[in-house]
Amino acid sequence: GPDDVALVRDIGSISSAIPTPALPDLDFLSFSTLTGAVAIAAIVFVQTAGVSQSLPGASAGGVDRRDLMASGVANLATAAFRGQPVGGSMGQSSLNVQAGARTRWATVLGGVLVLAIVLLLGSVVEHVVMASLAAILVTAAVGAIDL
Repeated sequence: GPDDVALVRDIGSISSAIPTPALPDLDFLSFSTLTGAVAIAAIVFVQTAGVSQSLPGASAGGVDRRDLMASGVANLATAAFRGQPVGGSMGQSSLNVQAGARTRWATVLGGVLVLAIVLLLGSVVEHVVMASLAAILVTAAVGAIDL
């Protein structure tokens, strides 16, 4: 029935405010925290490099350092706002390419639009069916396959 359909709000509510910047709590700093941070940084590096190389227009001379720099700067900014570390996203990049994006600025514009939507329409986004989000990712993945 309709009550059994998973919605975004089932995971949590969407705040309509930007979090305030805060310095990390250094009391949690330990060897295991540092090794975990290095492991996440390595995963983000490899993920971003892989996505960067798999897209049309990728530089033939190797990994585009600008992509890695942008990922690092974005993760530092995200840490200041108590966010999660992220890397290159094949789903996002494939959607951009399918939509006709020609530069990497499409991802920046996408981020700004998502921020505006979350701030202005967060209560509406909470009613989005989770399966529809999965369908978007599957469609992007299938579209990224070049037979």
